Amino acid sequence: MALALTVGSEVWVEDPEAAWLKATVTKIEDATVTVEDENGVERVIEDATEEKLPLQNPKGKGGVDDMTQLSYLNEPGVLHNLKDRYSLDSIYTYTGSILIAVNPFYPVPQLYGEHMMYSYRDRMLGELSPHVYAIAEEAFRQMSQYNKSQSVLISGESGAGKTETSKLIMNYLAFVGGHSKQKQTGEKTVEQQVLESNPILEAFGNAKTVRNNNSSRFGKYMEIQFDSKLRISGAAIRTYLLERSRVVFVNDPERTFHSFYQLCYGADEAERETLKLRPAQEFKYLEQSTCLEIEEMDNAEGYKRTKEAMSIVGMTEEDQHCVFRVVAVVLHLGNVVFEADPEDDEKCVLAEDSKESLEAAAELLGTQAELLEKALSTRTRQTFDGAITSPLSAAAATHSRDSLSKTIYSKLFDWLVHKINTSIGQDATSKLTVGVLDIYGFEQFKKNDFEQFCINLANEKLQQHFNQQIFKKEQEEYKKEEIQWTYIDFVDNQDILDLIEKKPGGMIDLLDEQCQFPKATSADFAQKLYNSFTENKRFSKPKLSRSAFTLNHYAGNVTYETDNFLEKNKDYVIADHKSMLASSEYHFVASLFKDKEEDKQKEEASKGRRKSVSAFRFASLGNTFKGQLKELMAALSQTEPHYVRCIKPNSVNKPGIFETINVLQQLRCGGVLEAIRISCAGYPSRNNFYDFVERFGLLSPGLYDQDLEESQMCEKLLELAKLEGHQIGKTKIFLKGGQMAMMDKLRTEKMNAAATMIARHMMTFVAKKCFKKKKEAIVTIQCGARSMFARRVFNHKRNTRAATKIQTLYRGHKAFADFNKKKHAAVQIQSVFRGMKARRHASDLRQDRSALMIQRKWKGSRERKRFLHDKDSVNKVKAVWKRKKAKQVLRQLRLEARQAASLLKDKKALETKMKDMEQNVENLQEQKADLRAQLKKAKVQLAETAEVEDKLSQSLAEIEGLKLSIEEEKKSNEAAQTELVSLREMLQAAESTKSDLETECSQAKEEVERLKEELASKASELEGAKTQNESMAKESEGMLEKDKKMQELLSRLAEVEALNDALNNKLAEVERTPNGKASFMDGMRRMSNGVQMAFSNDSTPPTGTPESRWSEQSADNQADKQHRELEVRKHKLREEKQGAQQRKLLEVLLTNKDFNNGVSVGACTTFKCLLHWNAFQAERTTIFDQIIQSVGGILEENQDNNEVLAHWLTNSVTLLALFRRFVRPPSETGIQRRSRAPSGLFAFRSSMIFSRSPMPDSGSQSSQKQVEAKYPALLFKQQLDAFVQKIFSLLRDNIKKDIAPTLNHCIHAPRARAASAADKKASRGGPALSTHWTTIINLMQGLLQLMKDTHVPKFLIRKLFKQVFAFINVQLFNQLLLRRECCSFSNGEYVKTGLAELENWIHVSTTDYVGDALEELKQIRQAVSFLVIHNKNKKSLEEITQEVCPVLSVQQLYRISTMYWDASYGTTTVSNDVLAKMKRTMMEESSNSSSNTSFLLDDDPSVPFDFAMLTEDVVELRIELKDFPAPDFL
Repeated sequence: MALALTVGSEVWVEDPEAAWLKATVTKIEDATVTVEDENGVERVIEDATEEKLPLQNPKGKGGVDDMTQLSYLNEPGVLHNLKDRYSLDSIYTYTGSILIAVNPFYPVPQLYGEHMMYSYRDRMLGELSPHVYAIAEEAFRQMSQYNKSQSVLISGESGAGKTETSKLIMNYLAFVGGHSKQKQTGEKTVEQQVLESNPILEAFGNAKTVRNNNSSRFGKYMEIQFDSKLRISGAAIRTYLLERSRVVFVNDPERTFHSFYQLCYGADEAERETLKLRPAQEFKYLEQSTCLEIEEMDNAEGYKRTKEAMSIVGMTEEDQHCVFRVVAVVLHLGNVVFEADPEDDEKCVLAEDSKESLEAAAELLGTQAELLEKALSTRTRQTFDGAITSPLSAAAATHSRDSLSKTIYSKLFDWLVHKINTSIGQDATSKLTVGVLDIYGFEQFKKNDFEQFCINLANEKLQQHFNQQIFKKEQEEYKKEEIQWTYIDFVDNQDILDLIEKKPGGMIDLLDEQCQFPKATSADFAQKLYNSFTENKRFSKPKLSRSAFTLNHYAGNVTYETDNFLEKNKDYVIADHKSMLASSEYHFVASLFKDKEEDKQKEEASKGRRKSVSAFRFASLGNTFKGQLKELMAALSQTEPHYVRCIKPNSVNKPGIFETINVLQQLRCGGVLEAIRISCAGYPSRNNFYDFVERFGLLSPGLYDQDLEESQMCEKLLELAKLEGHQIGKTKIFLKGGQMAMMDKLRTEKMNAAATMIARHMMTFVAKKCFKKKKEAIVTIQCGARSMFARRVFNHKRNTRAATKIQTLYRGHKAFADFNKKKHAAVQIQSVFRGMKARRHASDLRQDRSALMIQRKWKGSRERKRFLHDKDSVNKVKAVWKRKKAKQVLRQLRLEARQAASLLKDKKALETKMKDMEQNVENLQEQKADLRAQLKKAKVQLAETAEVEDKLSQSLAEIEGLKLSIEEEKKSNEAAQTELVSLREMLQAAESTKSDLETECSQAKEEVERLKEELASKASELEGAKTQNESMAKESEGMLEKDKKMQELLSRLAEVEALNDALNNKLAEVERTPNGKASFMDGMRRMSNGVQMAFSNDSTPPTGTPESRWSEQSADNQADKQHRELEVRKHKLREEKQGAQQRKLLEVLLTNKDFNNGVSVGACTTFKCLLHWNAFQAERTTIFDQIIQSVGGILEENQDNNEVLAHWLTNSVTLLALFRRFVRPPSETGIQRRSRAPSGLFAFRSSMIFSRSPMPDSGSQSSQKQVEAKYPALLFKQQLDAFVQKIFSLLRDNIKKDIAPTLNHCIHAPRARAASAADKKASRGGPALSTHWTTIINLMQGLLQLMKDTHVPKFLIRKLFKQVFAFINVQLFNQLLLRRECCSFSNGEYVKTGLAELENWIHVSTTDYVGDALEELKQIRQAVSFLVIHNKNKKSLEEITQEVCPVLSVQQLYRISTMYWDASYGTTTVSNDVLAKMKRTMMEESSNSSSNTSFLLDDDPSVPFDFAMLTEDVVELRIELKDFPAPDFL
């Protein structure tokens, strides 16, 4: 295929420093291509190919989420896509199903947390932006859907963020899986213990390396177990290849494991004394490196954190002390030094300065110092002749010491892992697991040792597994799209795996063989490798080395130094060490070296074969690791894998730096580029039909006018390009390598031709526009000249006319002034003459008035003197007459004063009689009140008796067959007749008493009349002395008032007589009744006795003999017994009737869905019946429970039926409103304040009468008094309130469920086929509203109509729509921020159109029903408004945050800005300066505040009201119970 390049093509060119640089083709000559790179340097490429000059992908800020969607899937495209996304903090990117995570090296809390977990839950992979939560969700979803275990393989070099990624996956699995059972109080759950175990494993398994301060020096596979309900039920942690050699040897400036430094710096004084600790720099194992402390890590705090984690996973204080005691032992062993014996070089002796360290180590190990020294400096070999002990040289003793240190630490690490697994607990019945593999990545240093060899072997095995899975998924993609394909060849690394681990003849096998020879050296091992693998293409020998070899791994060539291979591969178990430590006095140390059952069986089986027992038991570390790898791969093969590749962007561990060479090497080591090669081997370019037509449709615009499917249009375009070998799938088009470049070449040529045509027409347009401007300028000049001459002529004429006007006005003004002067002079003369004449006339009038005044005063003075003389004469005559009359009155008064003494005596006697009368009147009033009360009760008793008679007449038919009962009833009737006779006698006695009372009343009347006469006579006698006797007059008035009271008493006595007559009439009716009622007679007898006692005097003794009273008492007992039996029957009848009424009431409540003036008939009828039955005042009642159970059952059955829910929401609110209006809570003293209840039959009757009080009159309903609620009523109110909130929540959640699927489409414009030119012209008015937005509006309208039909209060409708619109805002806004394809200009227009239609619906629906729900959409409205701004790059941060989007946070604006793209109009996002300011602001807020920094919105699930808010005014209910008639069953 020809090179698909043209002049102007944008390509990549290799660069030794930047890996790849952007370049533009400037010249093409056959196979020689000249390009100009982005730095302006011109380069000539000989024999140019697509591999040397790969094409650039179409420009788009922010890159793509999935790199398989790149038009050109090549190495520089992948690299720079990651770089572009990293610059915008998009640290996650997909490559198919692989997630690439780039370490940001600074906190990004807005990407994590529960809000993000909720967003990714139940979402398919690729539906939202790339995220580690999406991988975890995919694993959990496949496990639950396919019932198959899953695994997540996390790899990457040290410092790439593998451990943090595994923590995030664990957090998500704990979020979706939870735990199967609740732990006890204070105890952690399984997932929490797994997460809390990380500090322990990091402390004992992590160390500082050159590249990372917290590098994991072991592999970790965490297996999360799930039960049948997909809840976390257990967990297990497996570890691989702890780097034991780091215990005894470390390179500067690296460190050994963190636990040593934490112990040295974090132990308190007591621990330091117990463990005999020194400063860290005094321990030889630690002083090998100058780095003892790390800037970002506090050793003392790490020690505390490690101990806290130990406590969380269940380690006791004793266990923790034992663990750190073993760590201290390793440190002390490092200070034990052996020297050569001066007498014998084959022996060694302990250095003088090492005795203290040896004794400390022995004491902490629980053994003797002599035994420890002997175990380190000698070896014992068992033979048939006995044990043979041989000394060791100083070098051998040092190796023995280091071997013991490594063994002890390795055993301790294994014990910690076992302890953690035991504490967490494993579920043996679990069949579903999700494994998280956190393992070291491919390593390549300047000097690579045995550890790197093992690590790279593990990565080769994982890469093989990775390649197989990627190839499998590639095939699944082809099968899914139903295309024809052939087998794809890919590079398999099985040959290098055979080279390393084949048995026999593999490198590990040869290494084990060399380790069996005590005198073997690294040079011997290297030479054996050279001899065995010289011809293997994966193996090579470096030219300048005799002990190194080079392997060609999948990630590149790695050279290994064999200097330490033999020593590090040996995993000797020295018998002397084992026997010494197994007998330690400390159980913890002894348990570390306790023989396993398998080892014991092997020893017993080998006793018969061996002639002697070696002091060393050889074990190959390489073989051990190979076996672990085999187990790991077997476990992974049983699961469905998911891959996360962690990338370290720079070697300085700082944010914002992207080293392309470093990242490219990691992509190669991580197998990402290998996955790309597998994809390129088949169909590397794959696009969905819409994107392909959208990009290349301009090659044949006529296709838009044809009625073709998108797949057919793609086929036509490929035929036009004359390409072969492509495949058309169900949703995508698959192109071979280079075919996309050919399509881009045709597109570029087409666009160049179109650009030329546009330029030609543009030049013509510019020339025409210039000619028109010149022509318009000439016409403008001519117009100006002509207008100037015309203005001159006009000005001359105007001036002439103005002069004439001025002359006319001046002459007129002068004539008018002369006329005014003459007129003024004439007026002055006339005024002087008229004034003189008037003054003369006024003088004459004044003289006449003065003369009249003088005459009037003289005449008045004369008459006054005459009047005063006559007045003095009259006064003298009156004085003489009054003096005479006064003397007469004085004589009369003196006579009356002599008679006052006798009058005072009469007054006192009269007062005494008046007091006696008042006492009698009060006694009469009390007797009258008691009589009226008894009569009133008798009336009520008669009414109840009539009701009971009706019921008994109905029950006579049921007891006809009971003759004995009838006879007993007859006997009781006869007894009742007897009682009636005695009652008549009692009534006669009462009548006689009444006649006596009447006589006494008549005497009182006569006495009053006599007193009146006396008062009248006294009043006539005292009429002349009123002034002196005012007090006596007042007393007389008091007597008159008492007389009035006596008159009132007489009138009430008349009423009592009338009531007595009525009682006699009722008695007569009872006598005529065939079956008299003993209970009624008994009540009447008691009432008559009370009446008799009331009318009799206190001094009158009870009549009758003791014998008669005894007979009356026995009759009373028999009557009471019959009364009780009758009451039991009537109580059963009442219960049956009450139950029937309650069932009818429930039927009305549950079936009646009618409304009267917008008020529920069923609810009002129910409340009216409850009031009638006094249910709210009852201490016990079952009607409330029946109502709640019935309604609750309906709600449970109809949780998804909005119509039923809306109806019961109205009923519940109506009942609550009525409850608030007619029922009041109990007062503080209401429970204690009890009226004294009457006893006996009358008490029962009165209570029954009050409980069955008639329905209140309709006219008095408006003034209904509130009743005091008892406990059942208050509980009923609380249950109603709970019902309202529950129904409201169900309604809201149902609406959310209905609109949620549609909202996912409303945020993204539908990918319809591109319209033709005519269609585009017709649609210039704006994007059309899609069916999804129409569906949302229809759902809202249907909900509103349902609320109206069921008469839900407007207050609740407004609250409901407010929460629904808040949910719409949250869903749309979160989708916008999580899906990059939604953050485009065209998509913003689409969403803005939908929001405008939704806003229009709100206005049409009016605020009465919707309220201020539009305010809940402010986030999505402002975000969409920001998307459709054309000049975003010209906006400053202040303008955006204060004017355009004042509600949105900086995190949200940054997210939108970094995800924005525009393929339709070419608009760009905000400027880089604004992005930098946003990023700085986010980092400052993150460091200064601990608040939530999420850019997502949270949906509020709470109910926005309570019972206190549901008043009649708020819910707009005006209920009048009189409008609802009583039901028939009452």
